[in-house]
Amino acid sequence: GLPVVLVIGGSQGAVAINDAVVESAKHLTEFSRIIHITGNYDYDRVVSEVISRKLDKEKYVIREFLTAEEM
Repeated sequence: GLPVVLVIGGSQGAVAINDAVVESAKHLTEFSRIIHITGNYDYDRVVSEVISRKLDKEKYVIREFLTAEEM
């Protein structure tokens, strides 16, 4: 029943996007679900941040990439 926010980053240029999403994730998950595609370069770092912030895994979904079929 919640709106979904889809964030797509990728490669080295997405670091700022990924950081902004993680920083605001606690607030965003109060009223939406987030699907965050980080890209290969930044995935491990972002996962570590998400774990350390104890974000709700049901409302904050993080993926390295999605295939066209998964989209």
